Amino acid sequence: MDRKAFEKRPTYLPSSCTLRKGKYYVSATVPHEISGLFNTKQIRRSTGTSDRSLAKQKQHSLTTEIYRYMDEVWEAAFKKWTGTLKDEWSEDAIRLAKSLGLYRENYEPERYRRFLDEEVQALLTDHHKNKSNSVTQEQVDAATEYLTWESFDDKEWDKLQARELPTDKIKATDGETILGTLETYLERRNWTREKSKDTARRQIKRFTDMVGNLKLTELEKIHAYKYAQAMNDAGYAHKTIRSSVSAVASMLDHFEQWGFLKISPFVNLKLSNYGTASQSYLPLERQELHQLFKQDMDVQERLLLSILITTGMRLDEAALLTWERVKEIDGIRFFSLIQSGSEEVIVKNSQSRRLVALPDCLILPERATGRLFDYKLDKDGKAENAASRALMKAVRRVTTDKLKAVHSLRGNLKDLLRDAGIPKEINDFITGHSQGGDAGKYGSGPSLETKYKAVNSVAHPWLA
Repeated sequence: MDRKAFEKRPTYLPSSCTLRKGKYYVSATVPHEISGLFNTKQIRRSTGTSDRSLAKQKQHSLTTEIYRYMDEVWEAAFKKWTGTLKDEWSEDAIRLAKSLGLYRENYEPERYRRFLDEEVQALLTDHHKNKSNSVTQEQVDAATEYLTWESFDDKEWDKLQARELPTDKIKATDGETILGTLETYLERRNWTREKSKDTARRQIKRFTDMVGNLKLTELEKIHAYKYAQAMNDAGYAHKTIRSSVSAVASMLDHFEQWGFLKISPFVNLKLSNYGTASQSYLPLERQELHQLFKQDMDVQERLLLSILITTGMRLDEAALLTWERVKEIDGIRFFSLIQSGSEEVIVKNSQSRRLVALPDCLILPERATGRLFDYKLDKDGKAENAASRALMKAVRRVTTDKLKAVHSLRGNLKDLLRDAGIPKEINDFITGHSQGGDAGKYGSGPSLETKYKAVNSVAHPWLA
C-alpha cells in the first residue's frame, strides 16, 4: 500500500445528485490519494426515487453514509498497514539487537526503542568517522535497515491519529458531561428519521435545563425521577414525560454498549404516576363537517380533506401520495401503500402497508404524474407538517376545541364505519390500525372488494 494514502486522513469532496436510469443517485468521488483502496472512482447510493425534491432531501444522509463507508475502508487499510509496518520494524529491531549482542528471550523491541535509536546513531557515527574498528558490516546493515523502515516517528503517529477523529472513536472520560457527549451520541447512533434525532436532542437538553449538566459518572437513577417530577410540575402529559426520560435513558444505554459507561443507571424506571393522562382527538360533529367542506379553499386542500374523511388515511400517508400509487383493479380504484419497485413508501408501521379502497363519492382530478400534492417535504422526506398547517386553518374556522384537529377526520370515518355495521377487524384494516394478539400476525386481511364495499356503505353528504 502507498504511504501517501495514510499520511493524513482523507478529505472528501462534495457529493452530487444525478438521474441515472430513471432514479436519482447520490455520488461522491473517491479522493485521489486513497483511490488505490477502491476498485471504482465514485461511490454511489440510490435515493430510490425519481422525484428530484425527495432525492435532494435524502442527499445529506446518503452522503454521510458514503463518507462513513470510505472512512471505514481507509481505517481498516490503515490499521492493516500500520500492523505490517510494526511487524517489519520489530523484525529489524530484533535483528539489530542480535547484531549488538543485546537480544535475549522475551525481548521486547518497543520497550528498548529509545535505547536502540541511540545505539544506532552512535554505531553509524563511529563507522563513518572510522573511530572504531569493532563495528562490523553486519551491524552496519542491521542499523541501516532499522533506520529506513517505512513509518512515521511517534509525533507523526500521534498527529495522524488525532486529526479529524470520527465521533465514533471518541471515548467519554469521567469529566465529560451530558452536553459534552451529546453530539457524539447523536452522530454515532443510526436514526431512521432526522425528526427523531432532533427530538432526542431537544429532550436531552431539557434534562440538563431541569436537572443539570451532570457528568456521566455522577448520574444516578434519582436524576431520572427528578426530571420526571420537574416535567410533571410544569404540566407535561404522561406520554411526553415518559418519552423525554426515555431519550436520556437511551443515550446512556448506548454509552454503556459503546464502553463509555460501565453501567447505565436509568433502568427499570417506574414513571406511571408522573404527568397527566393523554387525551385522544375528538371527531368532528356532523354539522362541523358540513361547515368544513362549505368553506372556500384551495383545490388541493379540499381534495386532501376529502381523501382523509373517506379513507381514514393518516395525514402524511395522503400528503405523500403519487399518481403512480393510484391504481384500479376490476373497476375498484385504490391507493397502494405497499412497497413495490424502487419507489419508497413512508408509513407509520407494518399495519399501515395496505391497499386503500376508494369510495365512488371521492372525485379525483384528471390523472397526471408525480405527487398529488405539492406540500413541502421536511428533511425526513415527510409532508405532514406543511399539510397540517394548511388544513388546520380550515379546521379552526369551524372549531377552536384543541381536541379537534385534522386527525379527527380519521376518527370520523371509524365512527361512520361502525355505525354502518362494519366489523371492527375490517374497520381496522381499512385505517391501518394494529389488529393486536396473535391473530393479527397471520393473513393479509380482507380483500380489496370487501374494503371497497365497506367504504361505500358510508354516506358523505358534506362532499355533495
